Amino acid sequence: MRRCSRSGADTGVTTTSDVLHGHPADRILDYADDRDIDLVGLGTHGRSGIDRFVMGSVAETVLGRAKIPVLTVRDLSEEE
Repeated sequence: MRRCSRSGADTGVTTTSDVLHGHPADRILDYADDRDIDLVGLGTHGRSGIDRFVMGSVAETVLGRAKIPVLTVRDLSEEE
């Protein structure tokens, strides 16, 4: 998170990060709405199939319900 915040600051983009408690998708969407956020950036594990069905997907829920752009980034170093 710090690296992303520094990268944004280096390019003149204001970034925000906070730790919130509750249902992740709801909290992210409420946070963005309450603070007039322009873009939500989310990391994703890139699960598919039964893993996504069983575990759910915060990113997928946010993507489906957000009224603003959502940028998802997959960490390729997690690949096996």
